[in-house]
Amino acid sequence: ECRLELRYNQPELARILNVTKQTISNWEKGVRIPDAHTLLRLSDLFNCSVDYMLGKTNNKNNLNTDISFDNQNIEFKLENIIKMANYAQRKAKELNVPIVFSAVDSGGNLILLHRMEDSLLGSINISMNKAYTANALKMPTHKLGKLCKSGEELYGIQNTNDNKIVVFGGGYPIYNNEKIVGAIGISGGSVEEDMKIALYSIQMMKMKSN
Repeated sequence: ECRLELRYNQPELARILNVTKQTISNWEKGVRIPDAHTLLRLSDLFNCSVDYMLGKTNNKNNLNTDISFDNQNIEFKLENIIKMANYAQRKAKELNVPIVFSAVDSGGNLILLHRMEDSLLGSINISMNKAYTANALKMPTHKLGKLCKSGEELYGIQNTNDNKIVVFGGGYPIYNNEKIVGAIGISGGSVEEDMKIALYSIQMMKMKSN
């Protein structure tokens, strides 16, 4: 359905994804299911949610601009955090953006700092502070940005906590069983790119955990 709405035929979609026409046919017949990375590529391409493509929901909205945390259930241990850093690096390479990935635990302590070659020096502290902010205030950093504008309830909050608070996108809390267990922060690209990379990392880990 999504393919037909965009008027792609099977050979065209196969070329975009670098797979065979038979593979596309098998996916559409339900013989096989695309891997997690391909599902996210299709989600971006068709501008619809992964759950919609898998028939788990009738809500077509593309959730890759944000994410639902209530069923995230990511075990936030070092082994998985390293995987998340690698997922983030994969997406960053796809976007040709060298980034810094940071992860903190629920106490705000740094667990992992992963810096790609040629990433900006300034991105080191920014990524750590994005993770700190998302964990400390229990919300994605792009949502905080809307709340701290002049006249809003949290105006000036960016000047607290030893100036660690970041009010633009790229930081996300991580949940397990509806409880915040830490957060990640991405810095190095535009705000939109940082958010896309962070969300890709979370979605990949979420799908691998289910």
